[in-house]
Amino acid sequence: MPERDRSREIDAVLKDGSTVHLRPATTTDRDALIAFYEALSPESRYFRFFSGIAHFEHLVDRWIERGGLGLLALHDGHIVGHAYYGAVNPRRAEVGFAVADGMQGRGLGTLLVGQLATLASAAGIEEFEATILAQNHQMVDVFRDSGFPVRVHSAIGEIHVEFPTSLTAEARGRFEDRDRMSAVSALRSFLRPPSVAVVGASRDPDSIGGRVLHNLVSSGFRGPIYAINPAAEAVYGRPAGQAPPRRRKRPTDHPYHAAPSTTGTRSRGAKWTCVKKSAGVSPMPRGYPWCPGGPSLGSQSGVV
Repeated sequence: MPERDRSREIDAVLKDGSTVHLRPATTTDRDALIAFYEALSPESRYFRFFSGIAHFEHLVDRWIERGGLGLLALHDGHIVGHAYYGAVNPRRAEVGFAVADGMQGRGLGTLLVGQLATLASAAGIEEFEATILAQNHQMVDVFRDSGFPVRVHSAIGEIHVEFPTSLTAEARGRFEDRDRMSAVSALRSFLRPPSVAVVGASRDPDSIGGRVLHNLVSSGFRGPIYAINPAAEAVYGRPAGQAPPRRRKRPTDHPYHAAPSTTGTRSRGAKWTCVKKSAGVSPMPRGYPWCPGGPSLGSQSGVV
């Protein structure tokens, strides 16, 4: 099997701070791509294909026969978005995309369109076109918000969209604004967490873990504070070793190692920040689950 060309792969942050990995699809993604489309809601499938198509083997195989499967967005290893263009002539192509229902409204569609346009432009495609159902306002907004100079033509029940694949100054500005907002969202969940888990919390007030826990409590932090120390029964009157409640991960959930890697999700709608001691603590047992992955915080980062 030929080695995958990683030069066209990027990691990106969405509007809510979650991260996705974008890469061109390959034939090895066939089954996963079929499963992605079959998992879409009936409305999402109807908006994408103008029909209630339920089985996608033939469609995906036809894309493969035409020379490619387009662009994938992956989150925690699962496909959560797909964009595809089919050439109408050597310089023009029809474009379409779909986003997992649980990932819609986060800016992923705009990201897919922009990255697909970049790949198409490099392949000699100068213009995209798309036909959209008139009631599919969300997809129309994606194209309009992309920053590309979109030309819109209305027909009975449909909207026809055309735009160049090259980024204008306005398009670049909008993508830069989106990147700034995404970066702020990514940091907000870490800098303003609803709850905090201190891995290596200590009863020694002069240790890093002791200072972190003491400062959290004395500063009036109102959220739950989890003192994680397998060698102690309690720290500052808090049961040690108690972790945020677990829940099953779904393909659209934040992975525990997502960027920022110290922020994860353990209960519905609740994020937690994990603070690990960087020195002066006994090693955690192998596989200790409370703060998987992620950089240590403390003396190295000034978090006390």
